[in-house]
Amino acid sequence: MNRREYLAMGGIVVSGTLAGCSETSADDPNDSEDGGNGEESGEPSFTDIGISTAGSTTVDGEFTVTVSATNEGGAAGDYEDELVATEGPIDLEESVELTDVAPDETATADFGPFSVDHVTECAFELSEADVDHELSIEPLTAAVGETLSLGDGLRATLTDVRYQSSLFYEEYVSELFATQNAGRVFTSPDDATLVVFELELENVGTSSVSLSPAEFAFSESEFYTSLADQSLESAVIDDDPLVGSGETLLGTGVTVDFWLLGQLESTAADGTATLDYHRTSESAADLQWELPLEGEDGPAFPTFELESVDAPAEASGAYDITATIRNTSDVDGRFRGVFQYENDDEWWKLTSATKSRLDVGIAAGESREIRVTNESSSSGEYTYRLAPFDDEWVTTLSS
Repeated sequence: MNRREYLAMGGIVVSGTLAGCSETSADDPNDSEDGGNGEESGEPSFTDIGISTAGSTTVDGEFTVTVSATNEGGAAGDYEDELVATEGPIDLEESVELTDVAPDETATADFGPFSVDHVTECAFELSEADVDHELSIEPLTAAVGETLSLGDGLRATLTDVRYQSSLFYEEYVSELFATQNAGRVFTSPDDATLVVFELELENVGTSSVSLSPAEFAFSESEFYTSLADQSLESAVIDDDPLVGSGETLLGTGVTVDFWLLGQLESTAADGTATLDYHRTSESAADLQWELPLEGEDGPAFPTFELESVDAPAEASGAYDITATIRNTSDVDGRFRGVFQYENDDEWWKLTSATKSRLDVGIAAGESREIRVTNESSSSGEYTYRLAPFDDEWVTTLSS
C-alpha cells in the first residue's frame, strides 16, 4: 500500500470575497512607494492577504487552498506571491497571480483539490506576505454496517459487533488411543466483556492484497491471537468456526469474512469506543467505525452468575441436573456454558447429557432455570461443573 499517496489536481480560480482565512493587514511588497496609501498616488495597494481552507477535513476528503487579497488602493492592479506547503505530504509550490483587481475589491485564487490518505497536519505559507495557515486531516468515520476503503483496492464492511461474556472453542485432547473434543468455553476477564467483530472484506483491485489484525486497534488493547493456547480459529460463533482471524490473503475479486476478538473494560468511556484501522504505522487511526455502547456511566454488557445447581448425590440410570443462571447486569445477554466432568485431572464435555453445551438468552436482572438429563453407563464417583463457573458437585453413579 502506498502509505504516503495523495491526490493533487492543480487549478487557479479567481473569484469574489472570502472570509475566515489566515491573513495579514500588512501592505504587499508589490505596493507603491507612498507608504501603502495607494489612493493618494492612484496606485494599487493590497492588504488583508490570507490563506483559507475548511480548517479540517477527513482522510480521503477533497479540499482546496484559497489565497485572497484586497486592493485598498486607488487603481486596479496585480497581486503576486508564492504559495508553498510547509508541512504534510502535499507537494505544493505554486505562483499566485491575482490580476487586474479593482479598488476596494477582494480577489481569490483556489488551488487543488487535494486529498490525503492518512491522519496528519498540513501547513501552507505565502512567501512574500509571510502568512501561514494550518489544516488538520481527521479520521474518516463510519457506523456499523458501512463500508470503508482500506486502500490497494481492499474494502471492508463492519457487518456485526457482539458483546458477550464468553464463547465456545474446540480443544482436542488425546486420551489413551483416542482423541476427543473436550468442549471448552472462554470467558472474559472480570469487569470486561469480549467483543467479537465480524467484517466482510472485498478485493476490488487488480492484484492480490493481504490484511493483518495488527493493522487494527480497539480500546487501546491488542486483539486476541489465541484462546488458552488454542488457535483463535478454534472459536465457535453461532455454531460457525471463527475462520479468518489471522493474516488473510485475498485474490482479485475475492470476498471473505474476517474476524477480530477484543475486550472492552467496564471503565471505558460511554460512547467513545471505535474499531480503528491504521493505513500508516506512524499515524493515529486513519479510519474508524464507531461502536454502539449503552449505559449512562459507561458501557453496559451482560454478566452472569451461577445461583444454584440441583443434582442428586447418587443416581442410577437417567437423572436430571438443574442449573439456575442469573443475569446480574442491566442489559439482556446470552449465557454460554458447557457441562463437564473430570477424568484424570482433565475436564471433558459431558456428552452423555441431553445437552452439554448451553447457549441461552437471559433478560437483564432475570434468572433462568436450565435442566438437562444425564444418562451414563459408567459406575463410580464423578465430579461435574458448568464451565465457565468453578463450582463443582459430585454424583456417584451405579449401573
